[in-house]
Amino acid sequence: MLESEPEDDEAKARLVEELKARAKREFAQKYMPAAERLWSRALELAPDATLHANRSAARLTQGKAEAALEDARAATRLDPTYAKAFYRAGQACDKLKRYDDAIAAYGQGLALE
Repeated sequence: MLESEPEDDEAKARLVEELKARAKREFAQKYMPAAERLWSRALELAPDATLHANRSAARLTQGKAEAALEDARAATRLDPTYAKAFYRAGQACDKLKRYDDAIAAYGQGLALE
């Protein structure tokens, strides 16, 4: 599935949905490397704020704070009204000991709620 190349938009949409579903299951089972790979493949096919935020959470759980922050920022660029993306950015900044940035990100997310 990770290597699969859909032939049309309908097949692409089905593949993305399957990747997302499998990634959520892996995340729930706390198998973050698999969740990260599945969300990465889905992002290759269909860039989306929610996918970036989800991959950010998986990366953060694995101690990949810088990569988690990159994903959170990508999510906020794709959807500046997505509060959870700012929360993910705050979490990543907190792990990176960028406390002022964390407070700012949390504040932006809170303002959207």
